[in-house]
Formats: sequence, structure tokens, C-alpha cells
Amino acid sequence: MARYLTTGSNELEADIIVGRLSEAGIHAWQQGILGGRPGYAGARDIYVEESDLEAAQEALRVARDVDEQELISLSEGKTRIDPEEEGADQDPGAV
Repeated sequence: MARYLTTGSNELEADIIVGRLSEAGIHAWQQGILGGRPGYAGARDIYVEESDLEAAQEALRVARDVDEQELISLSEGKTRIDPEEEGADQDPGAV
């Protein structure tokens, strides 16, 4: 039985959510909202099988936490690569 999981604000966001769930091994699909704007710009509901609902909720929670941490790092001027791991202790003029 299908269960509602979340709503993507448009088709692109819904595609990203469905893709993340697929990477976690969870089958999900999207459907336009009745009364919503048709096509790409309209909001899309995301559904999963009832047996996958808890795992899907957790997968999205983890993905959201990672995204928030990445945004915090970027806003603080940090990059994904830790300079210390990439040889920052080497002489910058050395090749």
C-alpha cells in the first residue's frame, strides 16, 4: 500500500528526493498535486510503500542533516576537502 512521504515544491526537487531514496534502496514515486500547477512548476507529492515509510523518513532526515552541515561549512568559508589532508603542511611554493 502506498504511503505519503513528503512534497517536493516542484518536479526538480521531487526528482532529487526520489533519487536520494533510490540511492538508499527505497522505491519511491511522485505524483502531481490535485489543483496544483501542472507540469514542472507544480508541487509533487512523494510516495513510498508502507513497509518502507520509516526507512524513507530516516533517509531524508540524514540527507537533510548532511545538507545543513555542508551549507554551514560553505557559509563559514570551508571547502569539502580538508586542507590538512591535502598536504597543507607542505611548502606552498613546492611543486
